[in-house]
Amino acid sequence: MKAAAPVIATLLACVPVSSAFGVKPLPKNGQCSSSSTMTSLQSSRTMVDWEITKAQDEDIEILATMLERKREFDRDLNGEDFNKALQPRQGSTLKTLFPSFPQCQTLFIAEQDSPPDDYIGYATYGTKHEGFGPPYLWLEDIYIDPKRRSGGAGTVVMNQLAEEAANLNCTHLVWIVEQGNHRGIKFYEKLGAEIDRRDVYQNMARMKWVPPTLAS
Repeated sequence: MKAAAPVIATLLACVPVSSAFGVKPLPKNGQCSSSSTMTSLQSSRTMVDWEITKAQDEDIEILATMLERKREFDRDLNGEDFNKALQPRQGSTLKTLFPSFPQCQTLFIAEQDSPPDDYIGYATYGTKHEGFGPPYLWLEDIYIDPKRRSGGAGTVVMNQLAEEAANLNCTHLVWIVEQGNHRGIKFYEKLGAEIDRRDVYQNMARMKWVPPTLAS
């Protein structure tokens, strides 16, 4: 994979999303650690090794391509195009790719030992505040290739985001999901997330998750 040392988690396909967290957190300086931790969960299917890497500015073209894939997925899901494709301009950075959310960071996920940059998903996130309260982690976007779902990748990404939230002193995680995305909602609810707000006009639901690492 990339030159930056990744965080590695070993999961078995179709593992229960309620299983205990086992992914090593990325350091607070934003760089991947050279060490890793392995997590083995029981399953009757083939074992999959997943690798998480934090995106850098040189990955902007890759991220833009994956954002377009997510846009196509959303369009197929609801029949409407709510998102505009983000095309990186010359000299663009990850911060300028999200001008309304410049502190946004990105995690990529791929199978361990896969070809360079052969990512099957990503998550973009950052911190936000409600009034003068403590920060929470805002999950701006998350995507896993539909052909690679039910193999534990989504669970690995969400668990790593929970660790990122802990590193950033957040109290919980929040994101928006299409109310028609029943499979996604079911996955999040198995994690322990709940719908705490609905927008019937835009057919969106806001989900809130307080993972065990933040519950104390």
